[in-house]
This record gives sequence, structure tokens and C-alpha cells, in this order.
Amino acid sequence: MAGVAVIGALSTGRSGWVWDPASADEQLAAACRDLEAGRFGLAREALVATREDFATRARRSMVMASVAAAGEGEAARHWLREAPEDPDAVLLWARTAVVLALRSLRVRDAWTQLAVRACSEAAAAFPADPTPWVALLMLARLGVFPRVTVREGWAAYWARHEPLGPREHPDHLDARWRRRVARGLGGHDQHWPPPSRAAHNRVEVAAEQLGLISARGPWELMLEVWARDPRSREGHHRMLECLSPRCGGSARAMTQFATFVVLAAPDDDPLQLLPLSARVEAYRAAQQDDEAERVVWTEKRVCVNAYFDWFLPLRKGGGPLPVTDCSLLAHALYMAGERTFAGAVIEAMRPYTAPYPWSVTDPQQDGAAGFIEAARALHVPAPRRLSGWERRELSG
Repeated sequence: MAGVAVIGALSTGRSGWVWDPASADEQLAAACRDLEAGRFGLAREALVATREDFATRARRSMVMASVAAAGEGEAARHWLREAPEDPDAVLLWARTAVVLALRSLRVRDAWTQLAVRACSEAAAAFPADPTPWVALLMLARLGVFPRVTVREGWAAYWARHEPLGPREHPDHLDARWRRRVARGLGGHDQHWPPPSRAAHNRVEVAAEQLGLISARGPWELMLEVWARDPRSREGHHRMLECLSPRCGGSARAMTQFATFVVLAAPDDDPLQLLPLSARVEAYRAAQQDDEAERVVWTEKRVCVNAYFDWFLPLRKGGGPLPVTDCSLLAHALYMAGERTFAGAVIEAMRPYTAPYPWSVTDPQQDGAAGFIEAARALHVPAPRRLSGWERRELSG
């Protein structure tokens, strides 16, 4: 779910579509090629440029970690040995260690302990950065952190950061924390009330929804992310993974979490797509129980609202589109029968695409085959195949 898998530095062999996680981010693509060659100079430049843009920092570090992990993390280790105090070097090694821990089968415990220590060092090297905490949420799928209730997570967070904090009734403290999180997601200052009655009501409803979440999970880690970047895209998707059935959660827990996030976040925020990921994860769980046919994909309201409120303004703004989110939206629209809108999203993505979530619903477990079949059914022409000379030019 919303994860990053490297399919190749520049793969255009599937009917002309480009299956590159870096998509149109040329600096990231160059850094990945550099890491594949065992060098880290371009990776350093790519991460230095993101120290004030945490969304880009999370995405770039995840893609580069997937590349670095292919060589047992040697390039990331080399950079860390050369610059042990560099927060970017520490971060890349931490994310690489997490990927290696998730991939490891025989020595997973050792890798997990190493990854937890590396993430802690990354958090200490750059305290304002939420990315190390996002990486720990990714690692939480292995059950290495205690699963607590939301309220217990708030209490532990408060005790750790402000042990001599206000002595107030736990119910009052709980309500105050819920409002603080909801305001942060909505873009309001945490210390002042929302500027309008409508915004105030939305915060109150969202805070109430957050209090209704009964599922246990790594809420302490999520609070650390919220404290640094309330709208962390990857952080929310990682938390959704932790609440999914394959990680000991349930479809109900995912729905509760996604409902809170949608209520709190602005209509044009990519977090409005979180319920679409929850639906895909519910389908994945149903597949394991041979009940996939019972999963309903006809809740058109969420995906159509995302199309008009998030996708269209983003497209009109120009610039490269976030391929992972566009792929998620196109898939939801296609499964809901909104073929015109789904075709428009896929057309706007050209020539880039992503295997997720097509790989989940494709009977062949092949995201490429599922996506290409959908594009053809929607009459979206495939991008022109690149010549060998053009591929060499693009790959540097």
C-alpha cells in the first residue's frame, strides 16, 4: 500500500509506459543511478535540498533506500562512514536498514534491532524531521513496538515530552490532544482557534472521530509524526498499514482512521485519498479469506470528490503530478465504474505509472498487466516507445 518498489532505473518495456518510482523527479532519478553505481554524491544533493520539504524528503529517501538496499546497503554505509554526523547520511542508512529488515527472512531480528537504532540516531541528528518516525511506522508492521490505544499513546507521548505538564483530568487532556491533532491536519495554528465557525465545527467533528478510534496500534510513533508534520502523506499511509488486517488490525479500524483524516484535512489535500488505500487493503485481506468478491467498490462519492477537489486543481496548476497518488485515484475510479474520470487521470499521468494498487486486484498479481489492460479498456493511448538512443539520453 502506497509503498515504493523499484522496478528498474528506467523501464519502458511495458507498452511504452515508464515504471520508474522517481517519475519526473530528475534529481531523484540521477541519485538512484548514482547509488546503483555505489556512489552517494548525487544522493547527498537530493536530500540536502529537502530539509524544509518533508513530503519530498520522505519520498526521495524511500526510493533511494529501495535502491541502496539492493546492494545490502553498501552505498548508504559508505556515505555514513564518510559523514557520520550528516543528518542526510544517517537518514538514508536508517531507511535502508528498515527496507533490509522487512526483506530479511533468516536474520530479521538482527536487522530489526539495527534499523530501530539507526532510526533513533536519525531522529536525534535532525529532531525536526518526521521522516525517521515515518520509517519506524514502516517497521512497526513487524510488531516490534507495543500496540496501544489512542488515549494510551497520548498519555505516553505527554509523559515523555512534558513530564511536568499540566495537572488536569485525563478526559480534558485527551480532548485537548484530539483538537490539537485535528487543527494541525486542517492547517490551523495549534495555539489559536480556527478562523471561522465552519472550520471550528470541522475540527470538533474530526476530534470526536479521532476519539472513537478503538483499534490498538503504534500511536506513539504517529504522534511523533503529527508533532512534526501533521499532513505527512507517507506517515498516514504507514499508519493505515499498521491498522490493516495483515498487521493485526481490521477493516473497521482502517475506516475509522481514514474517516478522521478526511474530516480534518483540507479538501484539496492528497490525504483525501486515504480511504481509497483502505479499500484496497480491505480487498487484499478479503483475498486471503476467499471473500474478495464481497468487497464493494461502488462508493463513488469519495473518489469522485477527490477527482474534483484534489486532482483537477492540481492538474490546472501545472507541473509534474504525483504518480503514486494518481495511480491510486485512477484505480478507484476505474473499479467504481467512473471510466471517463479514470481515463482522464491515466491520460494526465502519461508516460509515468505505478504498479500499486493494480497489482492487488490483478488476478495475475502483475500491476503492469492490470494497469495496461485498464488503460486499453479506457482507450488511453500508450506512450510512444523510446528508441535506444532516447533511453540512453534519459538515463544519462
